[in-house]
Amino acid sequence: LVSTLPITDVEFVLGKYLSSVTLIAIGLGLTLVHFFTLVSVGTNIDYGAVFCGYLGLLFVGSVYCAIGVFASSVSDNQVVAFIVSVFVVLAFFLMDKMLIFMPQGLVGIMEYISIDYHLSSISRGVIDTRNIIYFGSLIGFFIFLSLRTFDLRRWS
Repeated sequence: LVSTLPITDVEFVLGKYLSSVTLIAIGLGLTLVHFFTLVSVGTNIDYGAVFCGYLGLLFVGSVYCAIGVFASSVSDNQVVAFIVSVFVVLAFFLMDKMLIFMPQGLVGIMEYISIDYHLSSISRGVIDTRNIIYFGSLIGFFIFLSLRTFDLRRWS
């Protein structure tokens, strides 16, 4: 069905990715009801930390969506794509949880690769360019892999 549509692979992959990110953003937007309730009742609210927390969750959701789009491009079966994306997301999520089992030389590298390390940095209210570059490069990497997978399917 996709090959008969008058769109390119880039448009297809980016459309699929952006629609899933939009769904994440709508879900996060619906939780703003709790924030406004907290503002009306609470006294000392750190608006910067709340804004950065939402931004960090949007970045993490965007990375997970890019991983899901890649897993969807690898397999024609939806169940297989779901299982692949769950394992890749779980690997990125659990990287900093498994640091106690790593050799001391790899701890710094594995900590920097983990998503939770960058999310905790952003959710403290500090927007660092290293975190934005990390999330952007992961998104770009998995979108690039999705596009290469479509190219391999076309030529095989």
